[in-house]
Amino acid sequence: MRPSRVSLLLGTLAAGALSAQEPPALLQITVETIIAARQPELGDSSPWRIGELQFAAVAITPARHVPLPRIGTAFDEPEGSSRFTVIGAATRAEAEAAAASLGADALVFEVRPSWSKPANAWVAANPELWARR
Repeated sequence: MRPSRVSLLLGTLAAGALSAQEPPALLQITVETIIAARQPELGDSSPWRIGELQFAAVAITPARHVPLPRIGTAFDEPEGSSRFTVIGAATRAEAEAAAASLGADALVFEVRPSWSKPANAWVAANPELWARR
């Protein structure tokens, strides 16, 4: 089975990272687009519900590293250098628990509706979230 392809905009994810620290006065972001192939055999069967859930836990690990538990949705870079594992969550608490299950270096990201132009299907899937634009 041929893996599906997705585009991960890492700069966008970095901009939404949650932190317990005070945000910097100036946030400088370098945007890098990486096309990664979904690896269904490395994750579980849960879909990545893009646009529907407000939070995501993301782990970036070396692709050849000891595999993470089969949780979330896994993507590998074509060069095989990095693996991205993503778990969507409806609440910050769920996202923090998911990040803990992915490992100490996993990050929690939050969708910022005011920074977004969601697809109509996303708005239909979670109108309460997207009403905050």
